[in-house]
Amino acid sequence: MTTLEVIKRRVKPVLAGVAVSATIALALAGCATGSGPGTQADGATSTDAATPETAAVEPTAAPDDDRLQANVIVLDARYDAAAGTIEVSSIVNNHIGEGTCTTAATSAEGESLEVETEALPDAQSTVCPTVTIDNVPEGDWSVTVTFDSADAFGTSESTLVEAP
Repeated sequence: MTTLEVIKRRVKPVLAGVAVSATIALALAGCATGSGPGTQADGATSTDAATPETAAVEPTAAPDDDRLQANVIVLDARYDAAAGTIEVSSIVNNHIGEGTCTTAATSAEGESLEVETEALPDAQSTVCPTVTIDNVPEGDWSVTVTFDSADAFGTSESTLVEAP
């Protein structure tokens, strides 16, 4: 066996290992780029970049209601300090159909701010479009989203948003 054949035989497993390592590194790079919820396009984080706290509350249906119990999930709720607003995105993952999404933010003092928007059914869920709640005073805010339609009704778990 020539020296060149020995080198080729030893290099092939090393190159395969490097290729696998590079593939894994590239796949995981997206997890570490800071492009998820709580980050802005320039990579800076919002004031509540940490995962919002949620209370362990089951979605609720209206009493004596035969409609589907909609599973409403808050995908993102954050305070924008520059604008003094809370932005909320949510979906209904077990129902596809039209309806109304009501986003409510309640302060520790009991003040309540609400925004209502039309839900948008898509191929796999119903989207409650991102809403902005304006003129949010400082403090802790409990955010919920309620979905209401002829076929389904439900309220999300509560998500804490801090407005420093």
